[in-house]
Amino acid sequence: MFNERLKKLRKYHNYTQDFIADKMGISRVAYTKYEGGKTMPSPENIEKLADLFEVSVDYLFGRTDDPTPYREVDSDLDSSPDEELKQLLSDPQMRVAFLDYASWSDEDKRELVNFIKFKKSQRDAKEGK
Repeated sequence: MFNERLKKLRKYHNYTQDFIADKMGISRVAYTKYEGGKTMPSPENIEKLADLFEVSVDYLFGRTDDPTPYREVDSDLDSSPDEELKQLLSDPQMRVAFLDYASWSDEDKRELVNFIKFKKSQRDAKEGK
């Protein structure tokens, strides 16, 4: 299950094995063995993979079908998403970033698109679509 989820997540994010290996600081061969089910990553590398794909470790291991990563409980109590967005947009640099989307790198645009797709898939999964 673990290796299947890795491969599925990598393809979903349009990442190459080289890209993931580079982000993790390991060789592509080492990462390929994870996807092939030949070896298991260390606990530290499992956490890195979960962070890279923005999923929970339980999701990677097939213990849940909800990929939502765990967050600090208190972080949800601080402010609403609307308030947080207002704060972000009140920052001139963030406002420029949103208004200046056309000048973003292809990699940054891809990350934003992948995040939006990921959030949509989470919502669809919760709604049973």
